[in-house]
Amino acid sequence: MEGVGYFAVIIILLIPTTGCNGTLLYLLLCRNNLNTIPNKYIASVLKSHLLSGLFVGVITVVIILSEYVSRNALFCFMTNFTDRSLLAASTFSMVGLSIDRCRFYCGEQSTINQVIVKTKRALAIIWIAAFGYGLMCLILGFSIIAFDRVHGICQVEHDNRIIGTGIFLLDFLALVILPAVLMTIHYYRTVKKLWFMPYACLAQQRIKRKSTIMNMTISVTNMLLSAPFCGFKIVFIVFQSEIDIETENKYVQFASLLLTCVRCLTVPVIYLCLSEQTKNELRVNRSNIVAQEPKERRITLDIDKDHYVTRRGSIFQIENKSSSGFQE
Repeated sequence: MEGVGYFAVIIILLIPTTGCNGTLLYLLLCRNNLNTIPNKYIASVLKSHLLSGLFVGVITVVIILSEYVSRNALFCFMTNFTDRSLLAASTFSMVGLSIDRCRFYCGEQSTINQVIVKTKRALAIIWIAAFGYGLMCLILGFSIIAFDRVHGICQVEHDNRIIGTGIFLLDFLALVILPAVLMTIHYYRTVKKLWFMPYACLAQQRIKRKSTIMNMTISVTNMLLSAPFCGFKIVFIVFQSEIDIETENKYVQFASLLLTCVRCLTVPVIYLCLSEQTKNELRVNRSNIVAQEPKERRITLDIDKDHYVTRRGSIFQIENKSSSGFQE
């Protein structure tokens, strides 16, 4: 009955998460006025978080039920490997797409097809790297078990704690440290480029700086939502003598599930709130592209000067007076 209760709680948590992401995807993909390039980025991020949330939730259910069905170490390791891989994929996709979106607003103009190809390529690399990270967790865990079996350093029942410590270090490196370093490097280069653009007007610089700050806020928020999982592991490692292994596993599983739900709910909402801003930024970029074209390529209109007459006289006569400095 206890396992059924856990399963019911997980289903209750996953329903609003899936519903929220599905609704946002429907709004973004089906509304006619949301067909610009930034919204394709938003749709890609939402799809990534939706799939990550669903898979992590399903895997968490399997992990919890496996405590009552089987004690097979390989099965548990494979489920944890998938869990960590999807969590890392979600984090890296957020940081990568955020950086790519900021590059787009920094003057690197691309067509819609080029953006889609680059996005798919970036997501493929991100997911391959994430599953490679999960494979590292798997190899590390089995290496620790093999080393312990040969040398007998720790007791058998403490294997899970040792493996948890190693995976915690990889989690902290992959979910917090590495994204922070990548984001800092890319945004430093981006901000440096924005602050020293001689051809850009002040209004355009303000918009791009605001976009950069908002992207940094999203990435930092995403990493902070990943950090508490590492904090839970630290607490359990410090107080390992007072908490038994089964209770520790249950707490960590529920903490991971709750954080995944929070991530899947907050990040799409932030992106949806920024959709109007991204459309305005795109309009500014398009107007700047037209303004920077050569004059001979622009369309000119013949204007009848006598037609534009105000109460104070012709507009062109007023301009002539102000430029010459005396009245005619």
